[in-house]
Amino acid sequence: MQDSLLVDNSALPENLDKSLGDKLVDAPRFSVVENLSLVSRVDSLEKQVDTAIGILIQEANKIKPDSIPPMSHAVLSEVLELTRRFYGGSKEVVEYLLQESHEVAKNLLEVPGVVGVAGLGYPFYVITEKDKSPISVPEIYNFLDLIKSYLDQDMLANPDGWICPRCQMENQLPDLKTFCKPCKLVNLKPRDIFRAVPDLDVVTIVDNPTVDTELKIQEVLKSLGYIQSDINIRDSVERTRKALLALNEGSIPDMKVPVDVHIWRRDEVLKLLDLVSGGEPKVFIRSRALHSVWEDHDINFWVDFVFSFTSIELRDEELAEKIASTRRFLKGRYTLDQIIDFVAGSSPRFTRLLSYQKVRDVLKDRIESW
Repeated sequence: MQDSLLVDNSALPENLDKSLGDKLVDAPRFSVVENLSLVSRVDSLEKQVDTAIGILIQEANKIKPDSIPPMSHAVLSEVLELTRRFYGGSKEVVEYLLQESHEVAKNLLEVPGVVGVAGLGYPFYVITEKDKSPISVPEIYNFLDLIKSYLDQDMLANPDGWICPRCQMENQLPDLKTFCKPCKLVNLKPRDIFRAVPDLDVVTIVDNPTVDTELKIQEVLKSLGYIQSDINIRDSVERTRKALLALNEGSIPDMKVPVDVHIWRRDEVLKLLDLVSGGEPKVFIRSRALHSVWEDHDINFWVDFVFSFTSIELRDEELAEKIASTRRFLKGRYTLDQIIDFVAGSSPRFTRLLSYQKVRDVLKDRIESW
């Protein structure tokens, strides 16, 4: 951490509880990231933690007032409007996303150990095998309205601009979850923007993945122009803006939309498919996802398998047959409404999505094609 990123402890309130640690209140100088990490773990002192975080970041932002400016709220507003137009039901946009998914899959299959690539999420849950014209999903626009309200609040709280891109670079934040979630200085968090804008959701199925596998997958994505959004907030927003501008104008973009890539172990996928075929209704998979770094998190395998999991490239006969037989089992074991109601009941998000008849109809067509 450079000296210019250190903050004077005198900025902290005198009555800050000593239980935050001698290091926090007594050391003459300390790093912003170090303190953010420390105070975020003191759950019993929430009010003092919020105060400390706010003062630390405010002081850090005073260090180089002109070196890294905040991002214009107008840019964010434009990105949200372009996103709204993107989801307006253009068949050409969906065809572009499908083409990009196939291009990514073809290149990922060159990585040793990769046996298959699949897609999740949009656009796979809004199109059918017969018709690639996407349906319009009101829930998407409702979420965009929510994020726009956060943006409006942030414009009032921070009239000079959105400070998150600046904070990330000034403070060299290693990830956005640990240090952004407890921050009270902004109404609009980076993850809010990245959840709102379109991306490619790619599942890479790998036989015995290693650290080297992860590095090679990152190299492939970078060679294709895909960079994970968490690395650089400002750059990700600008790249997304340029990609959406081109797509909405009917041209092929030079920039790529963000990519959300996961690694699933082949042996675990086969095991979970066995559980689904055995009638187990609640099945989760440990997914290795690329954000700033690779991180583990659990995904509802049963729900995603039914709702949107779509094989793009699959070069494993055993796996392909197991996927097909599991789908036949589900179709034969349950009625369409039973399957759809189970997905709808799995989370509030799916409840909202499947409250729209067109989304239910697309899922019915999907299941009937199995």
